[in-house]
Amino acid sequence: MNSGLTSSNVPVGCSHVRFLILGVLLVCCLCGSCGDPIDPFFPILEVTPDSLDFGGVLTERSFQIVNEGTKALHWSAESPDTFITLDPQAGDLEPSPGQNDTVVTVTVNRAGIGDGVYSSIIRVTSTDGGTRNVRVKLTVGVFELPIIGSLDTQGGDALAVAVSANHAYVPCGSLGRMYILDVTNPATPTEAYRLNLPGNPLDVAVYGDYGYVASGGSGLIIVDVSDPTSAFQVGNSDTPGSALDVVLDGSLAYIADSRGGLRLINVANPSVPVSKWNYVTSHEANNLDQAEGYAFVLCGDYYEEPGVLEIINVQGLSPVFADSCGTTGPLGGVDAVGDYVYVASWGFYASALEIFDVSNPQAVELIKRIDTRQFFPGGTSNSSDVLVDGIYAYLADSEGGLHVLDISNPVDPKFIAFCDTPYRARGVAVSGDFVYIADEGSGLQIIDRSLLRP
Repeated sequence: MNSGLTSSNVPVGCSHVRFLILGVLLVCCLCGSCGDPIDPFFPILEVTPDSLDFGGVLTERSFQIVNEGTKALHWSAESPDTFITLDPQAGDLEPSPGQNDTVVTVTVNRAGIGDGVYSSIIRVTSTDGGTRNVRVKLTVGVFELPIIGSLDTQGGDALAVAVSANHAYVPCGSLGRMYILDVTNPATPTEAYRLNLPGNPLDVAVYGDYGYVASGGSGLIIVDVSDPTSAFQVGNSDTPGSALDVVLDGSLAYIADSRGGLRLINVANPSVPVSKWNYVTSHEANNLDQAEGYAFVLCGDYYEEPGVLEIINVQGLSPVFADSCGTTGPLGGVDAVGDYVYVASWGFYASALEIFDVSNPQAVELIKRIDTRQFFPGGTSNSSDVLVDGIYAYLADSEGGLHVLDISNPVDPKFIAFCDTPYRARGVAVSGDFVYIADEGSGLQIIDRSLLRP
């Protein structure tokens, strides 16, 4: 037998298996399928670590390349982004126990990069030893807020969240259930109660002793939450469409009812809610908010874009159309604060935060549109919900996680902070020093926002 064996062409269906015995040269190694000899000497490329997070300050980090095989290895590394430089960019490594490792220094140039969160890949290739990727993450002009607590929703998709009196209310439409979580200690939230509900619970508003749940085809469900550990359903108002979103104004509940348009329900007696009127919107009503006698409804058909923001005067006995403006997409969230309405909207091809001046509800003006996918390069962010608190807008951006913008100047908002949540951020609420995110498949995520507060 010959110790200088060489590999031959491998026939279809043949998978060579290489054998290596530590300290002993294997001089005969034949493929079981084709009978051809196999070279027992080969390089193996390994890279550690496989991810580098530069945060908001670091400009230099490194990773190690190792040849764990028994044959010399030639490697090279490159990144598609010009703000990343590598030193060295290529080299040769001997098999162990020779010089079988090297350190590559990675430098990032922050100059000229706009504020945001950036991701990239360093691709390390070799001759016969395989290919490895090193993920790079970089933040510019912003800082990351930490997750300090979380609680799984047992396989249910957490789509919205409301917080009241040390409890978080999380509807999970896929399970037909609402979770009530005790967040007295945000670092260790616990389950207080789980309540099965008819339909598909999609959104919730809590006011006093009651929770008002938009539950899809089952309309508005009213729940007594005076004792969060034993909540129960007390009332129901079916709607002609599919209840997708709900907001409360005293004893009045406004419902975005999909093809049923905008619906107003009097809930003064929670056990016997009374439908007051229904307004047919131009397209399906998906999300809404209400302020100063006007309802602001995000409308559109799911498979079409863009969407439309409809402004409806609800001060009289019957609703009256006031104005409308186009939006990036038909789905998302709406928050009306003072003279401005903030709309998180997305469709199949775009996602944005849009700010409208509604100081004159009969002549609404779009004053700023921000493409939110710039905050999550290479990913699929969908602006799913927005909540304004003080000078900050908190944007639940699906795979983009949480984004925080300084809106002290609404015509020139600044992206200042983010949190990369585990799954998809769908709903957002704030209370005290904390942001609560309904993170779809990963349940409730609780984020410390104390760094933002004076």
